[in-house]
Amino acid sequence: MLYLLLILVSGQWDLREILGEDTIIIYCQFYRNPCQNPTTFPVPRRSSSGIIYKTWQKADVDNLCPGDSCGPFCNSTDPSCYIDFKIPKSPEDTTLGGRSLPSASGTTDQVGYMNETYCPPNCCTDSNCRRYRDITGEPVPINHEIFLVFGGTALRNVTVDGKSLFNNCNLENIKTARLYYPLEVSESCGIENLNEIWRYDIEDNKWTYIEPTYPPYVANYSFPFPRHSHAAVLIEMTRFEDSLNLEIFQKFMYIYGGFALECRDACDDMWRFEIPWAGQEYYPRPSGGFWNRAGYWEELHQNYSPGRRMFHKMVTSNDYKYIYLYGGLRNSTLFNDIWRYDTKLDIWEELIVYGIEKVTRSVTTWNGTVYDIELNITDMRLGDKIIYSQKGSVPEPRMSHCLLYFNGTSNYIFLFGGLGTRVRVFELGNASIALEDFWVFSLTSQKWTRIYSDTPGPSARFEANIIQVDDTRLAVYGGRHNEDVFDDFWVYNIETNHWYNWTEILKSGVKYPSGRYKGILLRTEQGMILYSGSYTNATNLAESDLTTEDYMTYVAECQDVLDLYGVSIYEIGTEAFAERQAELYGETGSNCFLKTTPLPTFSGNIEYLQGVWFFNLTNCEENCNDRGYCEFGTCYCQPGYYGKLCEEVACPGSFCIYDNEFFSTAECVHCSGYGECNNGTCTCQDGHSGDDCSKSTCIDNCNYHGKCVEMYPISQCDCYGKYGGDTCQVVLCLNSCNPPHGNCNTTTGECTCELGYYGIDCSVIGLGGSGYLVYLVMNFLILCY
Repeated sequence: MLYLLLILVSGQWDLREILGEDTIIIYCQFYRNPCQNPTTFPVPRRSSSGIIYKTWQKADVDNLCPGDSCGPFCNSTDPSCYIDFKIPKSPEDTTLGGRSLPSASGTTDQVGYMNETYCPPNCCTDSNCRRYRDITGEPVPINHEIFLVFGGTALRNVTVDGKSLFNNCNLENIKTARLYYPLEVSESCGIENLNEIWRYDIEDNKWTYIEPTYPPYVANYSFPFPRHSHAAVLIEMTRFEDSLNLEIFQKFMYIYGGFALECRDACDDMWRFEIPWAGQEYYPRPSGGFWNRAGYWEELHQNYSPGRRMFHKMVTSNDYKYIYLYGGLRNSTLFNDIWRYDTKLDIWEELIVYGIEKVTRSVTTWNGTVYDIELNITDMRLGDKIIYSQKGSVPEPRMSHCLLYFNGTSNYIFLFGGLGTRVRVFELGNASIALEDFWVFSLTSQKWTRIYSDTPGPSARFEANIIQVDDTRLAVYGGRHNEDVFDDFWVYNIETNHWYNWTEILKSGVKYPSGRYKGILLRTEQGMILYSGSYTNATNLAESDLTTEDYMTYVAECQDVLDLYGVSIYEIGTEAFAERQAELYGETGSNCFLKTTPLPTFSGNIEYLQGVWFFNLTNCEENCNDRGYCEFGTCYCQPGYYGKLCEEVACPGSFCIYDNEFFSTAECVHCSGYGECNNGTCTCQDGHSGDDCSKSTCIDNCNYHGKCVEMYPISQCDCYGKYGGDTCQVVLCLNSCNPPHGNCNTTTGECTCELGYYGIDCSVIGLGGSGYLVYLVMNFLILCY
């Protein structure tokens, strides 16, 4: 049962597709067991490769028009030659956009009829059909982003009573399967390498299987072996067609290396698959030549190349002129070399790289003497003198790392983490170790520089993913280290040199993908797409990897020996074959017959993760009311608006500050900070006025007992005569009643004197007898004054 879930919510991950437990899944290997009737979705997998490409634009479609009068390949600007892409689905409806469509010739199909069933290659017999279907027979939408997936590994599928046992690999299912498939199932589910191609329309939420197609006269066509842990990139280029004097725009998926049984270890082959990104009629047909409508594999042979390797990474320059390959594994050897492939000349070259050899800083003593002191690389800062050389510090050899070409004003490649090695202290050989170092490589100067961030970043890990978020930020997601499988999402700002952990912010949504490794994370125009990968119970992680690597090593070393003696790999280590296996070891002395469990064995549960996750970076509720733009579910409002959805009209004197690193709601200051904003109108606080509350006023107009004087930040009252207070609201007493000899009544301005004191300001000490006369005289004098 297939459950579809398509809910585009703002600021949240959206799980597009979920497989039910009762789903019977199949896998395809082109040439071994191809899908004659393809399923509607690919089997869950890991260690595959993926790219994003766009289908043709409306301008391309408009120029595909019938009739020689419109030009040999419909490149006329005559409006009557244009044809709308929305082909009518009804055979009776032969009008389109107010124009009559020409009748089909040489076919019973009506013009514009769209067959909704599966259409095999070359099903189109007229040009109208070929205008909207590619070589595989599928309609080509306009301006859609397509996710293209190739290869990888899938769990060996076994079904019992209609139930798929190996959607999840666990001990219970293995034991059940042994009862029904004793020869096929040993100690584990096992894995199958894949070489099928699937494409996923992100907008339409639709998977389609691509079967490579070749011209009839090409008898010895070829295709890549089933493989995993390879690398793939998108390349776009123009090809000049001499016979037609035209430039043809083409899109390819390039792949290199990986592990394939046929290679007995890592492969060293390079292939490209021409993507059917447009309708068949887009491609011109040279007279007597090959009508190239895309949809086929081509092997690119080079005498000089990076050689056999797997678990490497590749990126492309923004002009698609070069492919860069870094690192990887071959025969237990890790690499840290970087290679460049010229897509025009089809030539590999190894780059000479430089690292930091020494960092010095100039210091001046008290007497003016200048010295250069040498520093540790970790202590360098802006203004220091950095010396690069071929003997300088460069990243150590590694595999399963993160590699990103940063598309911006600078020509850089970023490298993070991976799996390296360390020399064992008390044992022979090396030990694998997860890395957490972060590097940048300048493609202009070919210099490596290690980045020491000002804030903590992702922990050591390998088999993680890296993408570019925008012009200043990149992100690292997932991966694993020892028994830990990560689901964290880290963002690095190249301008501030800071890492930010966005995990909890993104988890605040309704859904969030589980931790994974060996998956695919790609940036699209509108967001991020996450597909495939696996999750292993923590207690089984190291064991599963070890046994899988042992199995691959065993196959590479012993397959020829087993074939020579007619022994199946499934017999090795079984109880029934134990006696014969001992005899063969005695005869040959080959270590290939010492193995007891050559097939991978897992004691726990390995889950190949299902479905497509999509995070729409540009989808906010109400589309921000068309008053701003959306990024990571947060509305960034245009000037004049504010609010979570830009629903509020801003007032004069208002501004908002956004935290671009954490995408939180804006912090706004309204009405110059002295009022409240209500639908574009300020309600000012006391003491402020104006449309934006920026003009300071005096409260209560100084109660008409003073003059308002404008001062910063607030106006103040200059009170008249005996009046005082912030708003001239009180009547002052003479000499404040000479405290503590009296108290002032600020309403009347009169003093209430303490016992023994007299006078208007309580300044006279009380006297007996003639003293009272003195008191009266003094009061008279004061009053006269």
